[in-house]
Formats: sequence, structure tokens, C-alpha cells
Amino acid sequence: MTYDSMHNAFTEEVFKSANPFVHPETKKTKDIDIVYRVYNPLKQKDLIKASPVATVIIHQGRRESMYHYESFVDKLVKKGIRVLLFDMRGQGQSTHLLENRYKGHVGNFQNYIEDLQQFTTLIKSKGYVHDNDPLYLYGHSTGGLIAAAYLFKTIPEQIPFKGVILSSPYLGQPIKVDIAKLLCNKPLSWANPNTPENAQFPKDYTFTHTSSKEEQLKIENIFKDHQEVQLHEPTCGWVIETSQAQNWLYSLLRKAVKNKEYSIAPKTPIMVLYGTEDEYLSIGYLSPFCQLINRLSQSNEPKCHLLEFPGARHALYLERDMKSANVHRSVMEHIFSFILDHS
Repeated sequence: MTYDSMHNAFTEEVFKSANPFVHPETKKTKDIDIVYRVYNPLKQKDLIKASPVATVIIHQGRRESMYHYESFVDKLVKKGIRVLLFDMRGQGQSTHLLENRYKGHVGNFQNYIEDLQQFTTLIKSKGYVHDNDPLYLYGHSTGGLIAAAYLFKTIPEQIPFKGVILSSPYLGQPIKVDIAKLLCNKPLSWANPNTPENAQFPKDYTFTHTSSKEEQLKIENIFKDHQEVQLHEPTCGWVIETSQAQNWLYSLLRKAVKNKEYSIAPKTPIMVLYGTEDEYLSIGYLSPFCQLINRLSQSNEPKCHLLEFPGARHALYLERDMKSANVHRSVMEHIFSFILDHS
């Protein structure tokens, strides 16, 4: 179906994930419907669809929905960029996994990666992207971790992206796997270190991931106006799966550097964006990621670039006019430049 959002019309569709959710206790399976949107650039005068200069797939972070990205999408579309994005399994308008829909959960982190692989194949089969079209991946927070893992879980020849942008990627290691498992031992449920069985979305929820008061209010109103996308804290299962994915990625990179396994280095240019006021990440976790990739790439030109934005918070895509420390451009200017430079 076609809808209007802000100044942009979009098509909203659904695909069924190839990986149903299997409940770890009951072993019952649940089919996963993934809801996605397609925004096409429009010519300003006559609102006739224009040929995109590039196409960007946005992979959201945990607790987000496609509604969160409307301001960001608006900026991209106005630059002639087609945008495709979807709600991850377990959140937004896509199928929520547990009986209590407010619990953020994933059965297997690999499912996130395979959903992304399936989506990239789907959009080609539906004609939204053709083989030679400049296609980019933008992953935010948990979506950044998924995008990074995707690069090493996908056969290089099957990666269609000309560039990957990781925005505040959840590449840090805030909790060790053994500690996460200890916290999740009985009497705490496998599904729940933080939220009771009857958990509801907090009525006093405040969004603090951007310094823009206007964007903060927009996000808070999204959760009020669209109760179907409300989500509470992550489950123990989610914490364990995510921690294992982080450990796996860094172990893979360190082992490859040690053993000089240069063939695993991604051919795709990577830009990592980080705000110094990020509540979840520190530069100490992100620097090693780019350093390891650049050591593997064996190129005179770094494959991975890390850009730091003083004063910016976690939701970089919502920050207003934040300038980078090393190149005096805003977040959006860096994104547009990266896309144009590699198209």
C-alpha cells in the first residue's frame, strides 16, 4: 500500500522471514512477518518520481521502529536517494516474538543477519534495486552490529553494497557473556532479567538519545501515538545473544590479524560515526574495530574510517548540525559525501 509521511509518499509491504521463531521452552514455532517501506525520491516541482542517485537500506536499532526515521528519511529523499527500511523481528510493526509483546527478544542473533540477507535479495527480485545500482547500508546501534556481522557472515561476492555506514554501532562489550548468563540463571527467567511477566511500556518514558529537544519530543510522541511499536527492556536471551555476537566478531578479527588471514577483509568501504556524549558506547570499543579491519585490508587507503562528533549523543541520525572533530562537516554532510564518493 502507498501512504503519505511528512512530505514523502512511501510503499509499505510485508515479507515472511525464512527463519521462524522457536520458543526455547515450549519449542513452539511462530512465523515472522517483516514490515518494510520504500521511499522514492520526488522531483520537487511536479512530484514525479525521479531516478535515485543511490539507494540506502536503513537497519534500525533495538526498540526503534520505522517511524523513528521519518526525519532522517526526509533528508535523504530530498537529496535524490531512495530509502528502504524494515522493522526488525521482535519490534515495530513486525512480528513480536513473545506472548508479552513489550519484551525485546531474539532467539538467535544469526536470525537478524539472515533477515537482512533475505531483504537484500527480495528488493532486487522486486526491482527496487538493479545489479549496477549504487546501494548502501546504514546500520544504527544494534543495527550497526548486525551490519558489521553481516559483512563477515556473507560471501564477499554476494555483498551488494558499495559502502556501509555504522552509526553508533553496538560494537562495545558492555557485559561479558558469562556474566550475562549468570544474571539470567534461575530464579530469573531465561527471558527476563529486567521486566516482570506483566511488563508494560513505561508511561513516563523519556527519549534522551539526542540533544535535539524537538526530536526528543517527536520520538516520545511516536510511542504514545503508535502503541503497536512500544517495547520495554531487552530479555536475558537478547543480552546473551548480542554479547555472543560482539565477542564472535572481535575474536574473528583478532584471530585473522594474528594468522594473517587477509582474505576475510571486507572489500566494502566502512564509515563509523560516533558521538562523544553517547550513553552506551566509548571510543575505546570502536577504534579497535577499524584498526583491525584496516590491518586486514593491506591497502594504502584505510577501508574503515572512524569519525567522532563532539557533543553528539547515541541517535546520531537525529542530531542537528553536529560537526565532526576531524573534518568540519555535519553528520548528514558526511553521509551524503560518503555516498557520492563511492557511487
